[in-house]
Amino acid sequence: MVIKRLLREGLKDEYQILRLQNYILNVMLYIDTLCEENGIEYYIIGGTALGAVRHGGFIPWDDDLDIAMTRNNYNKFIKLCNSEKFDSSQFYFQQERKDWTGYFSKVRLLGTYFDEVASEGTVPRNKQGIFVDIFPLDNVPNGKLGQYWWYFCGKILVAYEQSTHEGYIPKGVLRKFAMLMSSCLRISCIRHFFERQIEHYNDRETLFMGGHSLVSRFNNTFTKRTLWGTATKVPFETISLMAPENINAFLEFYFGDYMKLPPEESRRGHHLLNVDYGSFEEE
Repeated sequence: MVIKRLLREGLKDEYQILRLQNYILNVMLYIDTLCEENGIEYYIIGGTALGAVRHGGFIPWDDDLDIAMTRNNYNKFIKLCNSEKFDSSQFYFQQERKDWTGYFSKVRLLGTYFDEVASEGTVPRNKQGIFVDIFPLDNVPNGKLGQYWWYFCGKILVAYEQSTHEGYIPKGVLRKFAMLMSSCLRISCIRHFFERQIEHYNDRETLFMGGHSLVSRFNNTFTKRTLWGTATKVPFETISLMAPENINAFLEFYFGDYMKLPPEESRRGHHLLNVDYGSFEEE
């Protein structure tokens, strides 16, 4: 049985979103164990971090889980997931720039199918399972001019990625301009130039850190490094996950009054179209 969830109609059955979240949590538990056993640090981010503080776990209507890693940890994680230590019998590692055009990676649960709003490109259906997103964090220059250049390069790369999604139509003049500019990135040497710009400051200590593939405005694409600090475990549902050390200041920066609930009509997920639990259907 395929449980369809059209986002514009909202979630009609609370049990189903709770069930989905439980499977996502199982994927995250595997990632957390893998990271802890191999000395890799990560941070829960976005709505996942918000849910940890405001709800003690998932935001009730959320349909995904996001984490981020410094570029050094991220590269270690990629290497780990391509080794024999990774359980490829239960999970699929969807690597950035290898398995798709995205600039972040996913760990997916095999035996399930998660139909997203955004197409997954060339990833075969049998590997498009329930997932956790893993984003890289890069050092951002201290000077404002350098920050604008870093941001511009990131938006061009994101636009290039989005241009590969079937049926994607950019909204707004700036997005359409970025999409037009990104067409030149089909030439690999030009694309690699922009990619190098994003990672250019990772060999030096800067005051700022951010993720270019996190779709956001200039003012919150990156933040002061001190808001991240040393990853600290916080309760999340029935387990504990790594979060920014200064999580309250982190959430205030991104969400303002983060303890205030959004209007009821806005309480819906952002990714899911439908989910097939496949071999787990009878559980």
